Amino acid sequence: MEKPIIIQEDMIPAIPAKIKTTTRQVVKAADWNNAPTDTSPFRIDNLHWVWQSKDKTKSVGVVQPVQPGDILWVKEAWRPVEASSAGWCKIEYKDGAILSYDEVIGLPSKEGAWRSLLMMPRKIARYLLCVTEVTPERLQKINAIGAYDEGAVRGPHFVSYGGERCLALHSRYRDDFAAAWNRNVSDIQKGENNMQDIRAGGNTGSKMYFYCGCIFSIVGVIFIITFLLVMSHWETVAANSSGEVWLIPVTFGLLSVIMLVIGFLLLRLYSNEQKKVRRLLLRGEYVMAEITGFPINYHNRVNGIPTYFVECTYQDSTTETVHVFRSRDIGIAFLPEKITAKTVRVYVDRSSGYQDYYVDVDSILPHVTQH
Repeated sequence: MEKPIIIQEDMIPAIPAKIKTTTRQVVKAADWNNAPTDTSPFRIDNLHWVWQSKDKTKSVGVVQPVQPGDILWVKEAWRPVEASSAGWCKIEYKDGAILSYDEVIGLPSKEGAWRSLLMMPRKIARYLLCVTEVTPERLQKINAIGAYDEGAVRGPHFVSYGGERCLALHSRYRDDFAAAWNRNVSDIQKGENNMQDIRAGGNTGSKMYFYCGCIFSIVGVIFIITFLLVMSHWETVAANSSGEVWLIPVTFGLLSVIMLVIGFLLLRLYSNEQKKVRRLLLRGEYVMAEITGFPINYHNRVNGIPTYFVECTYQDSTTETVHVFRSRDIGIAFLPEKITAKTVRVYVDRSSGYQDYYVDVDSILPHVTQH
């Protein structure tokens, strides 16, 4: 099975240098606070490990995220530096390497901005790592040799005697690894923020869910406050009113419940949509779909002007089925005639029958500066 993996960019050069032979990933457990610190884990089957204290009063189980034989493809920062209408492009990586690909994976930006490693597609991955062994270990237990094998190399701290490595300045390696680990967490958070910016400009329908969900929720809260105010002064209201007075709190109570339920459902739809996009981007599996048109969406307008979307098709070579995808709605600032690309990347989940997809329309839109 192939899975993406994120490695701190300072450690990536250690892969072709054959220095980096191990990598560490965070694993989940039910309760790490209950994990013992005086023992090592033991395996109970092919997937599960258990930490158990010597007095057997504390224990915690973990599931290893990968199996021996799995292939890990490394995600790293990248940017298109050249693209041709003939169907090829050049991609630059942080270490200065530039590789050519036989399809347009992205268009260069005028600012030359680097793209988030979280959005890196599988096709342009340079390094494939084969898992040979999996062992759980506390991060704080890493020693200098383990840090070296992670690729935390900042100078010749190891010297060789008789074919064996001799450790010198051993604390330096653990410090380098700790700094690299913290930078990696920071890069992931930064990448997630960039993805959040992309999602904020995503499908207009999703944004409509968010806006309407917020409005309904706010109105529901207002009705609840009104209901509570009426009930707190019920004797005064009843004494100075006539007719079916009891309908007032009932009406506000029912309306508040209805509004809050609708608001919650809309916000839930918005959240699910964003999670789906994030999952597809992290998977990195995509197809190149042919752009067939730019239909106008008269139901969605910006300042009274209708928007449009990119419609594209892809034919699955195994089933001969033609799949039609549509992008998020695009404002008129990005004029359709300014889009010169013939194909667009569509992130897909084949296991869902292409029902889950995300059209990466931002990769083909021209750069627009508003004055």
